[in-house]
Amino acid sequence: MVILAALFGALSPFCLCGIIPLVVGLLAAGVPLAPVMAFWIVSSLMVTDVYQ
Repeated sequence: MVILAALFGALSPFCLCGIIPLVVGLLAAGVPLAPVMAFWIVSSLMVTDVYQ
């Protein structure tokens, strides 16, 4: 599940402002913390890499 979340985070088109509400929504929906953190970290790294 963590690997799938990381892959989704790498391919997601969300900006840094859009990731935080999505993460909060995933946690409120009952998604375990580990996949949410994997999504958050990878998507933040990919967005940062694109903007540099």
